[in-house]
Amino acid sequence: MQPMVFWLIYTALGIWAQRLIPGVDIFAPALVVCLQLRRVTQFFWLALAWIILQEGMGNLPFGNLLLWYGGLVLFFVVGRWLFESRNLIFVFIIGIFMGSWHYLLTQLMADLQNLEVLRGQLLVESFYQAVLFPLVWAVTFNIYKRRVPDAGTI
Repeated sequence: MQPMVFWLIYTALGIWAQRLIPGVDIFAPALVVCLQLRRVTQFFWLALAWIILQEGMGNLPFGNLLLWYGGLVLFFVVGRWLFESRNLIFVFIIGIFMGSWHYLLTQLMADLQNLEVLRGQLLVESFYQAVLFPLVWAVTFNIYKRRVPDAGTI
């Protein structure tokens, strides 16, 4: 399967999954897969497409996802100094970071707009993000390696 076809299918499934589980970003684990496999061009285009897609569907000001994915990339790059990028513990730590980052970033952006946020709901969304991140990563990483040619080689 060509990478473009894989990512188109992933995008369609990701939109559907995010509709089922509001507040959880299904695309972030896929971006980590691209970073781990050193697919920088794919990362750039996917991040751009998913930022445009999600910014258009959201109700927070433009820039929320730039900070969201910027935090992900920064944490990944810094964490790579301490862990092997494909280490499962590292992926779990990224999941915990993304759950915390979801809470902090959403609260910050809502405060900037004077919006009320249900803290209980935000806490549940953040928990789901932290728990689902490694699971979605594992499924995406394994399917990508099996279905996309040369995905397993670096």
